[in-house]
Amino acid sequence: MKTKTTSKTSAARSGKRLSAKRKPELSDVPVPRERLMKPPPKMSEEEEKLWAQFDLTELEYRRINRVRKLPQPNAQQCAMLKEHDELERRMEEQPEEVFREAHQALDKGTTLLTKLIRSGRLHERFLAADGTILHESDNALTCLISRSHHLNSQLLRLAAARRPDAAIHLFSEARRFAGTFIRLAQAHPEDFTQSAEGSLTMPSLRAADPGYTADAAVIAKAIHLGEKHPAAGVHDQRDRFGSLCHLLIAEFLNSIHRAREDFHHNLSTAAYVGVSVDEYIKSTHYPDLYEHVMACSRLPEWSANATSAASWWEMRVLPMVKEEFQKLARDPSRNPALWRELQRRGETRKNTLNDMRRTLEKNCKNKFDQFAKSAHKMPAYGQGY
Repeated sequence: MKTKTTSKTSAARSGKRLSAKRKPELSDVPVPRERLMKPPPKMSEEEEKLWAQFDLTELEYRRINRVRKLPQPNAQQCAMLKEHDELERRMEEQPEEVFREAHQALDKGTTLLTKLIRSGRLHERFLAADGTILHESDNALTCLISRSHHLNSQLLRLAAARRPDAAIHLFSEARRFAGTFIRLAQAHPEDFTQSAEGSLTMPSLRAADPGYTADAAVIAKAIHLGEKHPAAGVHDQRDRFGSLCHLLIAEFLNSIHRAREDFHHNLSTAAYVGVSVDEYIKSTHYPDLYEHVMACSRLPEWSANATSAASWWEMRVLPMVKEEFQKLARDPSRNPALWRELQRRGETRKNTLNDMRRTLEKNCKNKFDQFAKSAHKMPAYGQGY
């Protein structure tokens, strides 16, 4: 393990916020356009859905098909086509060999990473001058977590696609993860506090008897669940529809906060690169995410002022509610419980799609207004929850 003594200045350069600093202004940033990266391509609605589902394989096949249609593909594109076609040939002629290769690659990679973690050779600890630990990291563990996240995302996608055995394994793995969390959260609650205090929910186990709680109340208190969340207090006691809208608006507030943090972080990054923050974000984010980040950056600072809350609702939260309803109408499996509630709650007897949309908007507005009363809990830039 490597241990480094770090001054406040060098720690700040490494990305750790140790003190308040003046935020770079757009006027501080020069804009040499020749240094801009090429923005990511605009994705079709179907491609955006594949991206949201983490179906990177199907996206790759679509990219290959687009390259094939090019009149004069460049050398890199030709090499990509050649590699793709060779793998397709091998999968057609020698599927078992490709399977063994994939199996061995996964096992070997996992073994190498776990051995590196055991060795501690990539473990770094950054200390302040007084010996306080500022930050710890292990690149091997970070890589293992990243790959595990990727594989778990594929299991979730395949279960949603109803592939054989995927749902069975999802059930088994989810129960195993939740059980481990319950055990560790009671043994070492402090390890989960940083994540839990800004979260509305936590993993848990349920039984057929609703009286079984798996120590949920004890764990929630020990890890400080939701204590720094501006929309804490979700429950089903009064109305299931209300709790579903609560979760929806809370997630929107989380998304807006993350986008504003993203914008704030990219102010200094854009200044370092030598471009405007608008152009830097456009060059590094897919168009829909770029538009979201920029829209959120234009919101006023959150405060108890009614005008501030109204601006957040009209400028960003309401458009997100409308967009969510459109996605839900196209694919009710996106949130089956919410869709069932909307189907039985329309404003008219016919309960058209417009009725359902207005019902969702009305209830989400009520939830948002409740959250606005906790304005003092909404974090400002640089104060994640």
